[in-house]
Amino acid sequence: MLIEIEKSPGSSIGIKLTSGKNPIDGKNQILVESVKPASIADRCGAIYAGDQILSIDDVSFELVSLNEANQILKNCVGEFSRVEILPLSQLHSAIKSNNQQKSK
Repeated sequence: MLIEIEKSPGSSIGIKLTSGKNPIDGKNQILVESVKPASIADRCGAIYAGDQILSIDDVSFELVSLNEANQILKNCVGEFSRVEILPLSQLHSAIKSNNQQKSK
């Protein structure tokens, strides 16, 4: 899902990031740990804790560390930020499908 967020230049989107392992392939992933109440992300209503961040402003998060991800997030200084996410609900569906395939 691609979300374009309009914001004041230099303002924060309002998400806190964490890292985790993808339960399907074991690769590192960057996740939304929390959404600050009343923040831009909270008001947009499309980003939730547990969602996987795939990219911000066309910078892929596939091979970045948590520190690098936080730096990319901090450098979102324009009027718009483009955040590509894999919603937690879709991640759960992929895990369930993968587990069903393994049990066959």
